[in-house]
This record gives sequence, C-alpha cells and structure tokens, in this order.
Amino acid sequence: MKSMMIHTTLLTVISACLFMSMTCVKLPEGVVKSEGKIYEGFVVTTIGDTLHGKLQMLSPTQNQIKIKFISKETERIFKAKELQTYSFHVLTKNRKTKKEVSTWINYTKKKVERPPVPFGSTEVLLQQLVGGQISLYNYYIENRTDNTMEHLIYIEKEGILEVVNKSNYKKTLKLLMNDKPKASEKVGTKGYTFKFIEQSISEYNNL
Repeated sequence: MKSMMIHTTLLTVISACLFMSMTCVKLPEGVVKSEGKIYEGFVVTTIGDTLHGKLQMLSPTQNQIKIKFISKETERIFKAKELQTYSFHVLTKNRKTKKEVSTWINYTKKKVERPPVPFGSTEVLLQQLVGGQISLYNYYIENRTDNTMEHLIYIEKEGILEVVNKSNYKKTLKLLMNDKPKASEKVGTKGYTFKFIEQSISEYNNL
C-alpha cells in the first residue's frame, strides 16, 4: 500500500494533520520500522559543522530521534543529541501551475515533555512548519501497544514551546500576537481559523 506510506506523502500528512488538535492515526503494518526514501539534504552538528549528502527517512517518530546520513565519504546514523538541525528537499507539484517545485523540510532540536517512543529521550528534532518570531512544529508520538501515532502541533515564541490545538488556538495566538494587533485581531475569522494556522503565523512574522 505505497500510497499509505507516510514518509512518501509527507507534505500531504502535514496538511491533513493541521485540521486536528490531537489525533491517533492507525499505521499500516511495518511503517513504524521500515526505512523510507532518500533525499538530498544536509545536517548541522552540535559543534556547528554542516555536512551535505543524502538523508534517509525512517518513520515520522524515528525521524525525530535520529537520521541516516549518506555521503561519498561516510554512512552513519546521527542521533538528535548530535545535531542542531537537519534539512532535505522534496519535489512537490504546484496545484495552480501543475509544475514540480522543490520544497525544503526542516527539523530543529527542541526539548519536549513526552518522548516520541516509549522510554525515549525528550531531546528531539521537531519538523518545523513555520520559522520566525513565532514558529510552528509537527510532533509525533508512537504508541506501540496498538500501532497508533499521536500527532501534536507545537507553537513557540521566545523559546517557550506549547501545544496548540482547535480548542486553545484562538486564546494562544491572540496572546502571542498581541504586539501586532493587525495579526491578532484576525485570529478566528474567515481564513484565519485553526485550519489556516500556518498562514496566520507566517503573516504575523512578515509584519
């Protein structure tokens, strides 16, 4: 069931998950442990070295814990504690022009409350949806007992991470955006509901 493989439809999963506050997704058998596609990208280590090569995806949760790096010189696994960030680009089709465009997917190290896998570290690499004065991240938590995956969305300002969902997004965004009334007053209105939270934050960051 290739069409159901999460790491080959990454951007579709991201968009779909933004409609939900907290969801458990049933995974196809083998997805959690299977290796996925390889993309061109780079890693930035904790000592500031930038290494360019190919990155092999593992699974939505495992990608937050470690990444497989491949180059002409080496092939190794980098754990979250060894990296600041990693990025790779994928080709997606523009809905309007129908042309393929290159899109960068970025992961940044953060400290969270709950580990993505049982007994794992809470120092993880979060997938960044929006970066700037306010940032937005995807986070997945694996439940191995029933083969489901919980999806959370984190919002960050001034280094403080908190979960944002359908229930609290209005209060949260209005508070975080109170220094820019032009953005905060739109929160919850048409085109600025939870479904469009990425757009709302990007617009705030650009003011």
